[in-house]
Amino acid sequence: MSTKTERLQASIAKSCDPELTAKTSEILLSVPKATPKKQAKQIGECLNLLISNHEDIAPIMRRCNCLSDSVLKKASALYEEAGGDLDLFLSLLNEQGIGGGHLTREEDGIHAVYTRCYCGIAKNAKDMPESYCECSAGWFQHLFSSVLNRDVNVTILHTILSGQQDCTFLIS
Repeated sequence: MSTKTERLQASIAKSCDPELTAKTSEILLSVPKATPKKQAKQIGECLNLLISNHEDIAPIMRRCNCLSDSVLKKASALYEEAGGDLDLFLSLLNEQGIGGGHLTREEDGIHAVYTRCYCGIAKNAKDMPESYCECSAGWFQHLFSSVLNRDVNVTILHTILSGQQDCTFLIS
């Protein structure tokens, strides 16, 4: 699997003009074997550059999520095991700790809660833009749209980066 900085740069290239893509590439790829702390700094600088250029960060970050094929295969197998029963599927995901282990079905959709930040990049950054959490929204979007074989919407309700005690996403 490619690094977070490589995935982010590839996503930026799909969304931004060549000049801005080149600028972000200088930031992100300047130190190929950067420490997590340095990567976090590079990503934060890159996101701030995109924000200052009025770019919509959400689609860029959602495309570069780190959902692995193995987790996707495991989730698909659990959905089959649940026989398509969404409540049972969520329970099985929770038992396996997939998606943070706190997935519940509410009236408005599935609520996914991270009680701690799982992202090594965000944990190593000072002043990481809140828009970085669009990556986690993309993770849930990719997981549920793939397993359920339909488009899903994911809304960030709040995040640890925004000063809350947890990260909560609505999947509908």
